[in-house]
Amino acid sequence: MNSPTPSPGHGRLPIVAVLLVAVLAGLGLVIWQRTVDTSSVRPSTSAMALHTTLLYPEPRPVPDFQLDRADGSPLTQADLNGKWTLLFIGFTHCPDVCPTTLSTLAAALKQLDAEASTSVQILFVSVDPERDSPQRAGEYAAFFDPRIIAASADHARLEPFTRSLGLVYAKADDSENYGVDHSASISIISPDGRRFGLIRPPHEARKVAEDVRAVVATYGAGR
Repeated sequence: MNSPTPSPGHGRLPIVAVLLVAVLAGLGLVIWQRTVDTSSVRPSTSAMALHTTLLYPEPRPVPDFQLDRADGSPLTQADLNGKWTLLFIGFTHCPDVCPTTLSTLAAALKQLDAEASTSVQILFVSVDPERDSPQRAGEYAAFFDPRIIAASADHARLEPFTRSLGLVYAKADDSENYGVDHSASISIISPDGRRFGLIRPPHEARKVAEDVRAVVATYGAGR
């Protein structure tokens, strides 16, 4: 994803105004993923008919990690246990892919039936700690749906965590109003804390909901 550089003074706008502008702008843009490690991902060999979701043939445990929640408490591997987690990385100054994807995830969550929705949680991780405090990331995520969990951390913790999920990010430039290139795929983590698969872009709420519903119904607590 190649993010346009925000105009000077952008960061001083109220966060709701920034988000509204970003969502409108994102609707007219083509989603592009700079790079992602899919070398070990293969289409599911099960009877499920999935849209853009690819499942790992041998899900591996997510390594231990600790990020910072919006309320200041730690987010660890234990917080992923018991629910299917849909994890997306991004940053609050993102003008296109981030607001579009979070809007899609929020809409998909609403489309899930009661049983599936209680088995799924959405996690947004900001990979721009210089500008995004955990609190700011939380405000940003809550704009789309208050149920979305938000977290961030310093790069020393973020980089190994994102790599372990097959996701990558990097500053696009060194200017004051820099962008961040990052993976546009959504990582699926199973209730037993395993890296289970990826939902590849482009994302549509209906298709995401159908894929998630199928995975939850087929695998339950994981495999």
